[in-house]
Amino acid sequence: MTISTDPMIIVFSSEDLELPAVDVNVDVEVHTETGRWSATFGTLTNIETLMQAHAVSGECAGGLYEWAADMILVRELSYDVIRATIAQLQRDGEFESAFCRLDG
Repeated sequence: MTISTDPMIIVFSSEDLELPAVDVNVDVEVHTETGRWSATFGTLTNIETLMQAHAVSGECAGGLYEWAADMILVRELSYDVIRATIAQLQRDGEFESAFCRLDG
């Protein structure tokens, strides 16, 4: 779902994030004048849920760790939080460190 056009922000999720969610993660793609960028947004609660599931399944050394490239952790996840986080990262000059460049 495209949630912004300046910059273009696309959220890849089957969840409707109009209302905040606390146990979810989504992939986000941002198109800027410098290229296409990607990151995974997730909540602290979601990380705990994944670690508990991996403790049962044996993945990630039985829940010893969890990782994702270009992960951005937030307390709750919604379209507003995604837009605000991206805008703040851009203002702080940290956007290109937090996101992975997809082209170039």
